[in-house]
Amino acid sequence: EIQVLRDEFKLLQDRIQKFRELELSGFFETQNRLNAVESVNDFREKIGLLKAKIDVKAGKIIDDPRINQIGYVYLESSMDFELEALDDLEIYTFMKMVESRFSGKTLLDSFEVERIADVTPTNLATIADGSPTSMVKGKISYKWITLPEESSLSE
Repeated sequence: EIQVLRDEFKLLQDRIQKFRELELSGFFETQNRLNAVESVNDFREKIGLLKAKIDVKAGKIIDDPRINQIGYVYLESSMDFELEALDDLEIYTFMKMVESRFSGKTLLDSFEVERIADVTPTNLATIADGSPTSMVKGKISYKWITLPEESSLSE
């Protein structure tokens, strides 16, 4: 019986740790579109993307009795990104930053990368001159999910 109690205590501590990680990730906060735009601009500058446009649709509350019962709501928004870069690696890096640094949880809906310019002597000369030259573009769609307190949505 003591071993059962130890196992249950260990499980409880693991769940508390996971809950704290979710809290720190912003999972229980409301979605802030202005912060999302600022984050995307920050990601663009850090990565060196030539263009990063975000479109965040208004959040929808998905009915879930288990979540509603404890005073929270399941909030889901669609986010669409249009990106342009010199290299596709910059687009993949952007995706990694969205998935790891956005508050809450992001679920990839669709992803498309397309080469929009060929490597030609003219394009290489333009790149060598330091002129921004888009070689690839990406379109990415995510679902953005958070579980804010119901009372925080009316504030």
